[in-house]
Amino acid sequence: MFDWSFGTLAILLLVTFSFAWLRDDPQFATSPPWYWEMKLAWGTDADLVIVGDSRVYRGLNPKKFEDNGVASHAVNFGFSSASLSSEFLFDAASKLNPNSRKKYLVVGVTHWAFTPQARKSNGYIDAQINKSKRRTPISWIIALDSTLTNLKPVQIDAIIGMANQSNAVSRASESDYIQSFFMNGYVSSNYVHPNSGLGVKVAQRNFENANIVKQSLIDEARGALQTIQDRYGVQVILVPMRSQIETDSLTEELCNFSFMELCKQICPSRGKIFEFRPEANDSYDGVHLNWMAADQLSESLAQQLIELLHP
Repeated sequence: MFDWSFGTLAILLLVTFSFAWLRDDPQFATSPPWYWEMKLAWGTDADLVIVGDSRVYRGLNPKKFEDNGVASHAVNFGFSSASLSSEFLFDAASKLNPNSRKKYLVVGVTHWAFTPQARKSNGYIDAQINKSKRRTPISWIIALDSTLTNLKPVQIDAIIGMANQSNAVSRASESDYIQSFFMNGYVSSNYVHPNSGLGVKVAQRNFENANIVKQSLIDEARGALQTIQDRYGVQVILVPMRSQIETDSLTEELCNFSFMELCKQICPSRGKIFEFRPEANDSYDGVHLNWMAADQLSESLAQQLIELLHP
């Protein structure tokens, strides 16, 4: 008769649970199932937090701010299709260490973030719903999935565009498209054959109704950022998350707002606005930056922050 030891049974139950849990998660094909909930569970130990939608979590690399001495610990609190609601912004600010001498909230600004559609449904809301359903501590889930996927300690500078050479969880949705997910919240994208025409189609679909950007949502974001600045001593940095020129031009025309107008309207009294224009071929789908352009933007922004700190 086979001897079912306690250890054997424990391992069997653990593996069974893990695969059932992973299989049921709808995002497993494109990201680790725990990834977005992990961001919600972060503590208050960062001195620079980046916040925004998918253009942000794919476009701003926290490691660059650390490498340049701007922050000792930086994280990317970006979620798919996120709205810059007051709840979202205050949650991002809560990840900052209240004892840090310098605290930065870097806000990636897009038109989509001020639409009713983004307010109703986005990755931040989905992560909250999924987190409320989990009874297992997120640290256990991360450890379990890390074991199953052979996740190594993350070194973000290991990315050179090939998933098998990066120390991160990587998921490929197409044969020539790879995303690598890092523990600091940044997602690098590598697209071998860019299709910039997709961005124009996305803009037409998302903003076909004139004035879809709502002034009330803009005002709400500004009020939240002003409070975060004044109450918690946070330096707010606004970054227009531009992409391909044709895509951005169409978006601005359909929404009746330019990127800079949006930034100026939500900018608190002592906030700063930093400009960046990527090359058209740096945007793999006309909307999101690839990892090379993301590093370029992050490096540029880090240097501008250094100049702000040491004029």
